[in-house]
Amino acid sequence: MNGTMRRSGQTWVAAIVALAMLAVMLVPPADVAASSSRAAVSGLQTDAPSTGQAARGPSPDAASGASAGSLPDEPVIAASPADSRDGSWIVKWASAPPEPFLAESEMIEDKKTLGVFVVRPKAGLSPEEWAARWLNHPDLLYLHPNQKVHALFTPNDEYFAAQEYLRQIRAPEVWDTIRHAFDVTVAVIDTGVDLAHPDLADRLVEGTNLVKPGTPPKDDHGHGTNVAGVIAAIGNNGIGIAGLAWTVKLMPIKALESDGLGDEDKLGEAIRYAVDAGANIVVMSLGLNRYSPFLKEIVDYAEQKGVLLVSAAGNEGRDVKFPAAYPTVLAVGGASVNNRVRMESNHGPEIDLVAPWEVFTTAMGSDYAYNQGTSMAAPQVAGAAALVLSAWPQLKPYEVRNLLRQTALDIGDKGWDPRAGYGLLQVDRALSGVYLTDMYEPNNSRTTAARLPLDTEIYGELSGGADQDWFEIKPDYRGTVTVHFAAAEGTETRRPNVRLLLSRGGSQADEVFDDILNNPPKFSVNKGQSVRIRLQYANAQVQVPFVYKLRTDFAIYADSFEDNDRQFKAWIMSGNEMTLTGTFHKLNDQDWYAVNVTESATLNLTVEPDSMRMDVAFLVQKSGEKAVVVDRQGDGGSESLTGYEVSPGRYYILVHNVISDDAYPVRGEYRLTMKISPKKIDPNEPNNRIYQATRTVANTDYVGQFETSTDQDWFTLTVAEESLVEFLLTNIPKDRMILMTLYDSAQTQKQLAVNSLGEDRLSMSAVLGRGTYYIKLGSSQSFSHQLYRFRYTVSPLVSGFKDIKGHWAEKDIAELVRRNAVSGYGDYTFRPDMTMTRAEAVAVLVNAFGIKGTASVSFKDVRRTHWAYGVIQRAVSAGIVTGFEDGSFRPDQKVSRAEMAAMLGRVMGLKESTVVRPAFRDLRSDHWAAGWIDRLVREGVLSGYADGTVRPEQIATRAEVVTMVIKALKK
Repeated sequence: MNGTMRRSGQTWVAAIVALAMLAVMLVPPADVAASSSRAAVSGLQTDAPSTGQAARGPSPDAASGASAGSLPDEPVIAASPADSRDGSWIVKWASAPPEPFLAESEMIEDKKTLGVFVVRPKAGLSPEEWAARWLNHPDLLYLHPNQKVHALFTPNDEYFAAQEYLRQIRAPEVWDTIRHAFDVTVAVIDTGVDLAHPDLADRLVEGTNLVKPGTPPKDDHGHGTNVAGVIAAIGNNGIGIAGLAWTVKLMPIKALESDGLGDEDKLGEAIRYAVDAGANIVVMSLGLNRYSPFLKEIVDYAEQKGVLLVSAAGNEGRDVKFPAAYPTVLAVGGASVNNRVRMESNHGPEIDLVAPWEVFTTAMGSDYAYNQGTSMAAPQVAGAAALVLSAWPQLKPYEVRNLLRQTALDIGDKGWDPRAGYGLLQVDRALSGVYLTDMYEPNNSRTTAARLPLDTEIYGELSGGADQDWFEIKPDYRGTVTVHFAAAEGTETRRPNVRLLLSRGGSQADEVFDDILNNPPKFSVNKGQSVRIRLQYANAQVQVPFVYKLRTDFAIYADSFEDNDRQFKAWIMSGNEMTLTGTFHKLNDQDWYAVNVTESATLNLTVEPDSMRMDVAFLVQKSGEKAVVVDRQGDGGSESLTGYEVSPGRYYILVHNVISDDAYPVRGEYRLTMKISPKKIDPNEPNNRIYQATRTVANTDYVGQFETSTDQDWFTLTVAEESLVEFLLTNIPKDRMILMTLYDSAQTQKQLAVNSLGEDRLSMSAVLGRGTYYIKLGSSQSFSHQLYRFRYTVSPLVSGFKDIKGHWAEKDIAELVRRNAVSGYGDYTFRPDMTMTRAEAVAVLVNAFGIKGTASVSFKDVRRTHWAYGVIQRAVSAGIVTGFEDGSFRPDQKVSRAEMAAMLGRVMGLKESTVVRPAFRDLRSDHWAAGWIDRLVREGVLSGYADGTVRPEQIATRAEVVTMVIKALKK
């Protein structure tokens, strides 16, 4: 890299340069993978190339020596005959090489498999003249020097392998030719820098500390040191890591305090200091949400002084922060290792580029660490810009921005898109690609229109009267676009008449705006509907190129409730529910609304902004009374007021943006939701004393509310017999807690229950004897916008169970429970019709018949810790039951009627019958339990069914088992 950008003077040079991009690299790009933890900073917070026309050289006829597009022609390391190996050239022809060419050339090799020849000019011929003569031949496909191929330079830094992000942006590919930036100064506005860090100290130049003036800009947070290492860590020094530009001068400016926060005035002062102190590039991995005319002036000052500003977009997945959002600041988002934009990366029309989100970089205390975020992406772009300026120091800030934009890797929608901008930073492309004066070409028709982001600045070129530049605008909101068209900085001052044609498509007629250099066009746009604009000379005969800059300013629409900037102009809301969409379309916009309340009610209000650039607040005020102000959240947060008690009258609602005292218009909308809930009537009042308790009946709904936080609602119930009483309270507001207390007739507290916040129901149960009882309800806060619902059920208990009364086996179950031979479940149920397991059946038999025994049990599926181990042990000892051939007992297997017959027969000491002709049509004489079934039928313990079946394999229910056991006990 020779550090300069040369202008073309001969045709052969331009051709060689264009073909030099075909150079072979031995080392392919590596996949990138990194994980990190970032140090977030808040408040003012740390936070494939397009085709087109290459930049022109000066016109030989220009009297002034300057012309439109007078940028260097070759922002590349230009190839020359000297770059060729042994002076050889690679050539390819569309057909057989012309005889004159063969006569002038020495054939070195005919590579038939590749379809090319390797040749060199014959001795005595000038390579430049020889190449220039044949480059214009119509049958020539290409001709370029046979370039030297060499391995890429790899630094020896200790942790270079951890810097995968460098390979993602292809930085090592350029280090063969340029890795130094001795004459470039990058100012880092941040928390300071570790001034003694061995990978940074030799790169530092004098900076300043604006937090503690008069002291060195030493880092007391760590973020600034992280940023500095990405840009300028010394490469190939055997320690640490490698920055992008190894010898760049680094100017530390401390504008953020030890907690990573800072003030806007110090940020502006820091930028001004950097510019005046000689910085070429300023990087800011920080941001704030609001527009500031003060910062805009500072940013414009930097651009006028030829200083490039680079800033992080932010990490909330929302609007691009300032200063990145200003048109002349290079806004940088973040990309993952798979070249996809991170969801957390801020986005919008201002985004220019993305760079890797995760880095391994320098840290305080002469250390190294992982960090992540757009704060780490921005310094990568700053480092790449430093290498570009080292190569071509005469580039203006906009040219550096353009070069980095046009050489980015397109990773999103084709062309520019609001998440990836122009794509992923590619350092090798920036330092080897041809600079395009108009990166949006070809865009000379409606169908090839380039995407034009709003609220940003681009550069292009009208090459002559026939050239048309088409752009497409697709806004996120309805509003007005103003187009500012001017000559690019440093170009000719002539002012051609350029027209703008606005095409809305469909049946709408095109609009024409004339002389847009002097009369900026302004036109309306609708949300999501694309419009196209065309730029063209008014005089088609003009053939002189004109390099222009184009800035679009977007103004959000005035909502349909305007003019409502004063209370007396409040827009009247109707009905009890309404949702409105509003905007802050002008300086210090205030939106007043009013609602007429006709009866006592509760008011719920919510304001939801869709932009981080809004800090919404609202107030509610009844006419003639004191206002209630709601402002709890910060930038981009929603504000709400719930359960606000209102009475008949007019209420005013003011919604405004408090992000500053004189809030600027915001590209965004807010949504205002209003709901009025008339107070519900409690039909049971007065019932706030025990003697006023509302009499209740089971299985009936009772509703109520609490007019004050001390209000109590009493209910009374009568229980005729011992019963399980289950109380249920529903429809509780989720921000209220209800206490339910149960008392007996002596006013003795028996039980209480309370719900948790967020739960809209409360339950309680108790076993109550015959008598009168009371329920008291109380709330943590009053509410009248909804009614709770109270009910209870009464389930009489038989032997402690609520589900056996009236059951066919009720008496047998009660008897066996009395004998402590069987039990129910914890919810006061016996579940008589549920099936029974082998273990449960054995337990009933052992308990009912008082079986004793100590036989050892060695079943593989019954451990000593099993709940039924003891009863199984006794049953096996008594010969009531056995296991299976595989050594298992299968305690959880359901017990059949046949198994119960066999176990009952054994426990009763009976012997099996000899069955010749079974009494049941579904029982075969050779069934394994036929003898037991027959014997128990004869004993009156087991019976069949009316259809003549006994169903031996049917699973026995708990009621059937209990009944058989009771019958057996009575024998």
